[in-house]
Amino acid sequence: MDHPAVLALQTGVSGQCYSQDEITDFYVHLLGERGQKRARAIRTIMNYSGVESRYGVVAPSFFEAPKSTQARNDRYMLEALPLAERVIRCGLEQAAIPIEAISTLIVVSCTGFNIPGLDLLLAGRLGMRADLSRTCVLGMGCYGAFPGLRRALESVTAGQMNGRGGLALVLALELCTLHLQFDDAVETIVSTSLFVDGAGMIVVGDQGAETEQRYPVLVDAETYCVYQ
Repeated sequence: MDHPAVLALQTGVSGQCYSQDEITDFYVHLLGERGQKRARAIRTIMNYSGVESRYGVVAPSFFEAPKSTQARNDRYMLEALPLAERVIRCGLEQAAIPIEAISTLIVVSCTGFNIPGLDLLLAGRLGMRADLSRTCVLGMGCYGAFPGLRRALESVTAGQMNGRGGLALVLALELCTLHLQFDDAVETIVSTSLFVDGAGMIVVGDQGAETEQRYPVLVDAETYCVYQ
């Protein structure tokens, strides 16, 4: 039995592109007097992040006043669905994989939440099959992609063993700019210097003996945690 392979990979962004200098200037302005006092430290951290530019789904005017969690989440759902749909369709089209071939959908995110979930809403918009297996990996931060990939690996491996086959699609989507914080803590400055809005999809499945092309494979997964 062959190891499940990566059959499709696609990323995407949405909104407007801002340079790191533009983001830094706005962040310092947003913090007011506190920002002016810590401007040197903020600019140093932002400059050393290694990030030159980033895309954001909201304009700076979104943060003219503090936003509630509800307001941020409502904007997440408004922006997440079309971005996710576009990235998935593009990835499947480039790999020549029909939408009905996807038997498992795993959605990974920690910057928004909804009931029914993004997974179900996406499946409906994309016209996915009725017997689709769905999983959401929520609130796990940067680590979330790993259990998402492991779930895809397990799904495809199980399909190989029982002869059903099938393809697993993992979507990771984060709209981090919606959660910009109005403080000057070091942790906030670092997160502001790094995180961005975007999505990525990957399709995992049996590459098939009939194809001449060889794809990267997922061999196994293991987790090791250091608790502090």
